Amino acid sequence: MMLRSLLVLAAIGALCLALPAAALERPTQVLGPIKAPRLDAEDVTITTGSPSAPCLSTAGAFDPVGSGAWEPTCFGAFLSANMVIKVYPTRGAGREAGNPVPTNPQYTRSLIQGQGNGAVEKEASGQFINWECVGGAVSAAKLDSTNCTGQLISVRTRPGLNGEKPPTSWGFNVDVAMSQTPTPGQVHVGELDLNNYTGWDCYAGSNCLTTGMFLNGIGSFTNTAWIYSGGGTTERRGNTVTVANNTVTRVSGPAFRQSTYRIKINNVFYRVAYVNGNTLIGHVAIPAVSTATAATWQNAMVAYGVLFQGENMASESDLALNTSAYNAVRVAGNHHVGLDTTGDTLSFAATVGAGQKVCLNGFDACLYFSKGTLKFSNGGVEKTVTLQ
Repeated sequence: MMLRSLLVLAAIGALCLALPAAALERPTQVLGPIKAPRLDAEDVTITTGSPSAPCLSTAGAFDPVGSGAWEPTCFGAFLSANMVIKVYPTRGAGREAGNPVPTNPQYTRSLIQGQGNGAVEKEASGQFINWECVGGAVSAAKLDSTNCTGQLISVRTRPGLNGEKPPTSWGFNVDVAMSQTPTPGQVHVGELDLNNYTGWDCYAGSNCLTTGMFLNGIGSFTNTAWIYSGGGTTERRGNTVTVANNTVTRVSGPAFRQSTYRIKINNVFYRVAYVNGNTLIGHVAIPAVSTATAATWQNAMVAYGVLFQGENMASESDLALNTSAYNAVRVAGNHHVGLDTTGDTLSFAATVGAGQKVCLNGFDACLYFSKGTLKFSNGGVEKTVTLQ
């Protein structure tokens, strides 16, 4: 199977090298079917592209409504031996006033361009890989010694000949844009399906391991973050407002959004809660403003940094930490509440073990329970707490 796959890829590579120079400078669809060399005892036919007349990979036009994104009109597979196939992404394609085509300089050696049709009841994929992993003597005898990967992308970054830093590199990048008209429907940036149809119990300490997402790194402090969410503020809008009884009322300008989380009035930022398009409520007292005053409000990129939701989704802990880091949880920034349990039906907001201290003002003033007695220490002096 592996040899056959390599031979098929070699045939595609030979096809690319055989393309005339004109085709490489002005890439068009590679028409099929194309006969590959005889493999084993059967002929393999590789179909690349549409049997219709060839067209340019850049054929298309800007969407006149909605997002204004680029809409390609030439569908099929494009191959080239050199990095000369120009690509206009369906989103993120740069647009300049008066220019009929995108201005972004994006090129590739291989392009699959197609369209999913919502009028037909079928699941359409840009690329589909069926890959089967079969057990054998080596995988049975050794743990994690043989790997079976559905898709592997290997990327290396290195400086140029004169030490120039390499370009921004992405090992894997999914870029999805929702249409603005009329409704986006369901949009999933990434879906990782881990299905256990056999009902096998893979639990901590068992002889099998299943993870929804596995992150692994080699080296010392190679990663700044395992999960990083950047660009916290996505929108800034200006309008005029008045303030009374800690309520911000819009007078003119764009309406507030549900994602509006803070507003700047008289050069001071205030954390606010959205009520409707015309009203915000301050988390802390906002000075009254009787006349329409210029204000700037901002939208946050996400509502919840990490969200676990679902009845009985986890049997033991929603978040389990078993490491030796100095801080189990560290909170920094500009929050208003450190821990909020008011929306839960829990019986205990927090539990600590014997001798474990709950401290205020750093490690200076601590309350703890030891040997049947409630203790309080301040400045190194321990006192017994007497309840009256």
